[in-house]
Amino acid sequence: GAQGGGEETMPRKFISLLQGVRTLPMRFWQALLIVCVLYLARFSESFMTIRARSIGMSVSKLPLLLIIDQLMQSTLTYPMGALADIFGRKYLLLFGFGFLICANVIFMTSASAIGMISGYFLVGLHMSMTQCNLKALLSTTIPNNMRGSAFSIVGLATGSCLFLGNIMAGQLMDITISHGRGHIGAFIWGLVATCLATFALIYLTFIDDCEEYVKRRAGKGVAGTGS
Repeated sequence: GAQGGGEETMPRKFISLLQGVRTLPMRFWQALLIVCVLYLARFSESFMTIRARSIGMSVSKLPLLLIIDQLMQSTLTYPMGALADIFGRKYLLLFGFGFLICANVIFMTSASAIGMISGYFLVGLHMSMTQCNLKALLSTTIPNNMRGSAFSIVGLATGSCLFLGNIMAGQLMDITISHGRGHIGAFIWGLVATCLATFALIYLTFIDDCEEYVKRRAGKGVAGTGS
């Protein structure tokens, strides 16, 4: 009897969980959309390595590029998180998105070793400015009683976008190579996706600023009436 009762409650718990997911605030879904679009642009570092090899960099120098990228992330992530606490996450994210846009442009247009190093440097800077701040941005939109479910949705969505982004990057690189344009297709895809994520973040920031301004005005109005 107790086991049967437990079996009856499991579907109810599942239905209750689905209903809880539906009640997640619109701000969460907006933030998740921005993160997902950005993750479409975060294809594998292998594409950057292929691009560097295609412009003539020796195999012995390729690990140096990865070292630059990882060194930037390991040394700057904490300072960038502190800056986000001071100036606001959304504004630091906008700068981070801008650095990824610049990196994609460099990988598309440069044919020198200095250009490849600069591109890796900007990608590392982008990751240090955005990786933790994206998670922090999402966490502020999630109710305390839905954090487990919400972050499961985030993991599923971002993983799917990484998979799709890598497929698109590979397909576009094959297309540009076959048309004699070089190994730049992945970075065209990255540029477009990052620009879309940037526009979405600007829109969300504008909406938040407008709502905050309205609240301040309403607060002043109530205070004036009370006096």
